[in-house]
Amino acid sequence: MALRCFGIFTAVLVAIGGAYYQLSLKSTLEKAGLWRQITNIGTENCRQVKGLEACEKLLLHQPSGILYLACSSIENRLAWTPALDHLNASAVLPDKDYIATYDPSSNKITHLKIKGMTDPRLSVHGMDAVPSSKSPAELWFYVVNHRVPKDGKDPLEVGADSVVEIFKGGVGSSVLEWVKTVESEHLHTPNDVAGDPDGKAFYFTNDNYAKRGWKRQLQIPLGFKQTSVGYCHVDEGCRIVAPNLPAANGITRAQDGTYYVASVLAKVIALERQTDNSMILGDIIEAG
Repeated sequence: MALRCFGIFTAVLVAIGGAYYQLSLKSTLEKAGLWRQITNIGTENCRQVKGLEACEKLLLHQPSGILYLACSSIENRLAWTPALDHLNASAVLPDKDYIATYDPSSNKITHLKIKGMTDPRLSVHGMDAVPSSKSPAELWFYVVNHRVPKDGKDPLEVGADSVVEIFKGGVGSSVLEWVKTVESEHLHTPNDVAGDPDGKAFYFTNDNYAKRGWKRQLQIPLGFKQTSVGYCHVDEGCRIVAPNLPAANGITRAQDGTYYVASVLAKVIALERQTDNSMILGDIIEAG
């Protein structure tokens, strides 16, 4: 009798699991890229730009046509990408991460020199380049920096020592001047940033609920809403302004002031900034 009940219970569990997989989990995993068939479309006129690799973020400065990129080496990304739990700090090669410009009209690549930054740890990820409110020829750079932990701390236990660096530079200049490092307990797993034109404030996405923990592995398969958008001001500190978002990744601000967050789960999330710099959730657009 007990064996029969166990068999029935097992059959019910299998049926429930199969239904959940077909109705929900399969679609979620396909959106995340598992088992999806990829077909090149419209790539006939594309070409490779040699000399730039492992670039996590690319920004176009429209008036000049110059592209700004946050890049690394493939080897460093494979060893050290905290968002993907690549945390082999001992394999990270120094001086491989950099911010570059690319001019499509001349095919010229320039690695920007950083002045005034005393901490040598640099592992760039998301980035924003914003024309200054004082002069359109001056840019403010907000750069996610996933620093390797200091003092012998094991990143497999504590995660990355992630911060946002603020730099200042001129349009077309080959030099960035370091201004400030912003760190906070709320800035725990930053992925991307959208900065203000005064060089003092920015919004950021946290692409997970914590630096480490078993729930990180279940976010995509189970669709957990455990990511967030936060706001930082250099004089006021940081806070979370939009919690419980589904797999937040990149963030950008449109010309009308609306902020858009890209979700790994094939969604685009619209957020409206308020006068106190909080956010109100708008549309969640299914991208398919």
